[in-house]
Amino acid sequence: MNAQDFHKAHRAPQAGPKAKKKKDRDKKKRNVEVSKKGKNPKAFTFASVVRAKKTQQRNQDRAHRKEHAPMAIRLGAEPPPFFVAVVGPKGVGKSLLIKCLVRHYTKQSIQETTGPITIVSGKKRRVTLFECPCEINAMCDVAKVA
Repeated sequence: MNAQDFHKAHRAPQAGPKAKKKKDRDKKKRNVEVSKKGKNPKAFTFASVVRAKKTQQRNQDRAHRKEHAPMAIRLGAEPPPFFVAVVGPKGVGKSLLIKCLVRHYTKQSIQETTGPITIVSGKKRRVTLFECPCEINAMCDVAKVA
């Protein structure tokens, strides 16, 4: 027997990009519609509509809570706010401390810390912050108010 008799024919690819191209070519020859890979209709939908609504409502509630500071109750005699005087030498971070406290309680940042700043820290509690320079006259004035 010859070597040609034992030689097998080349196997056509059955999977992969070349096989796919060949199948598409054959379908075009037979005038059959070639299906291109489309979008998966279930890929970008909700698994549960109820869960999606609950998540959306929760996110809206969280955003609403961040926007509004708690309002003080205005019924009857309201106690005066706590007065906090921040005193110290120049450059130790008095303004930074006040800015951080305002950001913590109100979720809003301020640029300048001039004058007294009143924060609503709860339904029945207000805090007034005041930055005092390291001068004896200013400290006496703040002590009169506090």
